[in-house]
Amino acid sequence: MTPILKEFRAGSLRRYKRIEVNPVMVRADGTPESVRVVADPGHGFGRAARQCAMRQRYEPAQDREGHTLAGTMPPINVTFRR
Repeated sequence: MTPILKEFRAGSLRRYKRIEVNPVMVRADGTPESVRVVADPGHGFGRAARQCAMRQRYEPAQDREGHTLAGTMPPINVTFRR
């Protein structure tokens, strides 16, 4: 079990939790700049989903010449399973 999930109370992760993270602002180098959780179900799941999204590397947008640009990713879902 990951360190993030260890801190959840025993009953908080019944079958699974799904959290929508929207939007993810991505820098030109593909690293996330900021993440907003749309609906936090509590018990630390929103914070864990944000941390998960911030650890990822994304493919940045490109202009017509192929230069990378900062941009916004479409909404993503983070699912926690037991």
